Amino acid sequence: MAAQSGSAAPGAAPAKRGDWKHYTKLGAIGVVVVLALIFIFQNTQKVAVSFLWAEGELQMWIVMLILFVVGMLAGFLIAWRRARRRRREYRR
Repeated sequence: MAAQSGSAAPGAAPAKRGDWKHYTKLGAIGVVVVLALIFIFQNTQKVAVSFLWAEGELQMWIVMLILFVVGMLAGFLIAWRRARRRRREYRR
């Protein structure tokens, strides 16, 4: 059998039109990672943290990461409760 010029390797998936979307997503993720690393390296100083009875020192980027995660969880829980309430009202 002679090899065909310009054809894909046997068993290889043909190129799809949406492949650029995959690379766009990877590029966006790369940009976010680079920005996160810049943020971390610029906020390495320690800050005093007091919450209820606990006190201590943490690096600022860790404190901000904790606050970001807590905010995301709070937003998710609020949206989930609203959606659940709307589903109940819709069923009635």
